[in-house]
Amino acid sequence: MIIQQERVINVIEELVPLLVEHWEEAEKDIMISLPNPDINTYLELDEAGIYVLVTARFEGKIVGYIGDIVHKSLHYNEYHSLNDVMYVNKDYRKTRCFSKMLKFIESIELKMGSVARFMNLKSNSDNKKGYQKVEQVVYKRLGV
Repeated sequence: MIIQQERVINVIEELVPLLVEHWEEAEKDIMISLPNPDINTYLELDEAGIYVLVTARFEGKIVGYIGDIVHKSLHYNEYHSLNDVMYVNKDYRKTRCFSKMLKFIESIELKMGSVARFMNLKSNSDNKKGYQKVEQVVYKRLGV
């Protein structure tokens, strides 16, 4: 298994089918529509150097990915990493693939000046105001 940082422009055609696979497995019952990634914005963020994409490859094929946006928080005046996407194919979930990708992306973002990382985790509970809880946000201070 190879864990590496890759440019969106170089792997976008490989990632789009995985986004659909991810949706089918994890989001189909809670999301309104099929994924329709804004490819141009991904490419712009990639070109600007603020989109960090880490992939896991097995025999050359992408089997997992984590994508984050690193930005300066207006509220805290420091750099934070916001999780955009993450997925590991079900056949590779017991390989520590996700843990390795997570450790790798955290090290990259720390070098970029990020001091905190926010990650969305799936959740399936409802609240009393008509909203469906689909994710919860978790937070980690980097470099501590």
